[in-house]
Amino acid sequence: MMVSAQGADHTAGNLPVFDCKDKTTEELVAASLGIQTVCAAADSLGLCIFGRSVTNVSTELIVNALNDAHGTKLDPSFIQKLGLEALRMEWEFNKAAGFTEKDDELPEFFYAEALAPTGKTARHHSAEVNRRLRALLA
Repeated sequence: MMVSAQGADHTAGNLPVFDCKDKTTEELVAASLGIQTVCAAADSLGLCIFGRSVTNVSTELIVNALNDAHGTKLDPSFIQKLGLEALRMEWEFNKAAGFTEKDDELPEFFYAEALAPTGKTARHHSAEVNRRLRALLA
């Protein structure tokens, strides 16, 4: 939620089977950005985001299909570039709408109240998450 311009939207690029245990903020931000990028590209192309088993792992197939259909000469990096461009526009839109880093922070009770049955609390804060995201995008 902190990394995505779309908040907790389930189509933004979640990783439901990703093992987060013992992962650093940097590792989690990188994984989140990676999946968001391919999902944003698929969404921008009008492809079903729920077809991720094809669109996320077969970017070369998707680019070749685009080239065949439109006579273009896109290379496989097109997907990455398109996804990042879409994400940057979403972040800029949110910034222009008045959202700040403070809006990315979870309410205090996520950090203070343990969730049963695991007893876990939130461990990542927006300032660190956004710092890591900016480093990856630099």
